[in-house]
Amino acid sequence: MRIHAKGRASRDFTPDQVIARVNFTMLKPSYQQALEEGSQMLANYIAAISERTDFNAEDFKTSSYNIREHFHYSQNDSKDLSQIGRPDRRVSDGFEFTQSATLTFDYDRERLAKLLLCTAAAPDAPRFHIDFCLKDIHACRRELLPEAYESARQKAEKIAQTAGFSGVECEEIFLDDYHQAATIGAEEPVMKKAASLERFGAPTTPTFEDRLQAINENFHPEPITVSKYIDSIWTTR
Repeated sequence: MRIHAKGRASRDFTPDQVIARVNFTMLKPSYQQALEEGSQMLANYIAAISERTDFNAEDFKTSSYNIREHFHYSQNDSKDLSQIGRPDRRVSDGFEFTQSATLTFDYDRERLAKLLLCTAAAPDAPRFHIDFCLKDIHACRRELLPEAYESARQKAEKIAQTAGFSGVECEEIFLDDYHQAATIGAEEPVMKKAASLERFGAPTTPTFEDRLQAINENFHPEPITVSKYIDSIWTTR
């Protein structure tokens, strides 16, 4: 008798990698202004981060870059009878500069706290988002394989015993993968913690070290749940 059984194992893992994304946007009257001032805005941010952390310009990888003209439509309210019924005019608002950069590093609470604080204090602070992830998701899944196998074996054995057989032997295994990643957006709650520590009972004017300690003590990334699934074929004995 051949038995088809599915096995599953899940476990929570502590994130060991951080992907920080920064996004810069500005609107200027001319293309040249958008290009020059937008590029300078990014350079100023990286300089501010490099000054107080061990990150440097080479660590930031550009993920998107765009300059495009923005328009709006002006309603045609002319009282000139010859203009009535003509379409609204398209009016330029200027040129929008957008650039996104990604910073990937091994999770270290103090390095992350410094990055948050310096970003909050930087001139023209960008939109900021953090993803916590696992550096080697496949290694985590390999750890779960024995548990998934045992889950399938127990199911197959139960079916075999119900049918009157003494046990089962594994004939074939088919692997399947699934994992659920934890993500935290730092644009609002985290940046507010970096900028203001009254909620933690800190002095009215906390020092950089006070802010750093507060984030270290209160910032805890969500665990990442990893699951391993297998399909298997068993023969009875």
